Amino acid sequence: MSKALWSVVLQLSRLGGNVIFFLAMARLLPVADLGAFATALAVFRWSQVLHKGGIADAVVLTAPADAARLAALFWLAQALTVGIAVLALGLIGLAYLGVGALQDMQAQIATLLLVPLFQGASAVQEAQLRQALRLRALALRTAAVQLLSGAGGFALYAMGGGVWSLVGFAVINAVASALLSWRMARWWPSDGPRLAQMRALAPEVMAIAGRGLVAGAALPLIQFLLGLVYGGAIAGGFQIAQRIFQLVDALTLAPLRFLVLPVMMRVKDRSAGLVVRVLRLAALVSAPAYMAVAVWALPVLNALLGASAAGLAAPMVQALAALGPVATTVLGVDQALVVRKGAGRAFLRAGLGLGLSAGCVVLMVPVSAQAMILGHVLASYLALGLLLPRMLRLIGLEVRALLWAVGLPYLLCAGLTACLALPFGAVAFGGGCGGVALCWWHMVRQVGRA
Repeated sequence: MSKALWSVVLQLSRLGGNVIFFLAMARLLPVADLGAFATALAVFRWSQVLHKGGIADAVVLTAPADAARLAALFWLAQALTVGIAVLALGLIGLAYLGVGALQDMQAQIATLLLVPLFQGASAVQEAQLRQALRLRALALRTAAVQLLSGAGGFALYAMGGGVWSLVGFAVINAVASALLSWRMARWWPSDGPRLAQMRALAPEVMAIAGRGLVAGAALPLIQFLLGLVYGGAIAGGFQIAQRIFQLVDALTLAPLRFLVLPVMMRVKDRSAGLVVRVLRLAALVSAPAYMAVAVWALPVLNALLGASAAGLAAPMVQALAALGPVATTVLGVDQALVVRKGAGRAFLRAGLGLGLSAGCVVLMVPVSAQAMILGHVLASYLALGLLLPRMLRLIGLEVRALLWAVGLPYLLCAGLTACLALPFGAVAFGGGCGGVALCWWHMVRQVGRA
């Protein structure tokens, strides 16, 4: 298979397997238990960007022979793990105080500390495999790890572990992934920690990771607030919605996101044209998926999870699906900015988005959970719209080209969806499908020629 197909298999194994296990547990466990676990895991899921984003991307940008820089990045990853542990102590304190959905979760939070510990210890090795584009090996490793983790999680549930089945899945996943990454990369730092080198690299790592931390903070913030204010059931519904959102991402955007940075590093002189092709391809595969989720969320979740869980999660899924165009645009533009040494611009966009989202979300806390999510969606569009022209100028891309690449597929899918509401919906839908198929065929030919 090609590297692109192996990238799809990798992302489906990594995110898809995780989502499938969680949805299976959503059928078996009370929604309140899902919310308690999700609230406890929110900080860990947010902070993993330090290892999987900052450290990993810095390794990709490093020459394989630069042993000193790789060693410094390894020890910097361990220092970041210590910072994550400090955040976890704050969560344990809230659990002891019995705050919201965290009540009596202190043992689970302490166990979940193993996740960032092993992620940090294997961040450099996994990034080396990614830099070498060993996608087949990574995909097979991840598939094996997901099967092992799922078996462990189901075994804990069968023994009456309850929420511990989710904790066990997360821990087994992190430990097994780390062990196999060490075995496959066969690399360890030859030197101990050197503070001067670590301090020199810290700004670069934080510039990359900071964008991910800021961009990825809104959903954990909403999750955390829902757990503390509205309790486990509402928090569980939002976690189900996030997992569905992740599954759509795994099927559409994640494989491209994984490949874009290494490929752009190899074709710097043609990065603007490559960004257009990446955006066009990302929109072609993501627009139908996000529209389908928005339309079919309620009946599908009702069949999979039951009416109670579906009633909580489906409106949240539909709200998050509105972020599709933003996620598609950011995929290509942010990576191109990193290649052009403009990660600061991407960080500024993410920072503005977080500030606007935090303000809207906090204001909407007394209204409803749905209002909080919609506030985040609105803030994401506003932040992107305000800074996008400057970002495009830096990478040499015209706004018109971006709108054509991303906007047309989403407009076509929205029009096709609207056909269902017409008096002769079936006829209109069939005609719309034919029109969309012709447009898709034309655009796919353009992508292939490029």
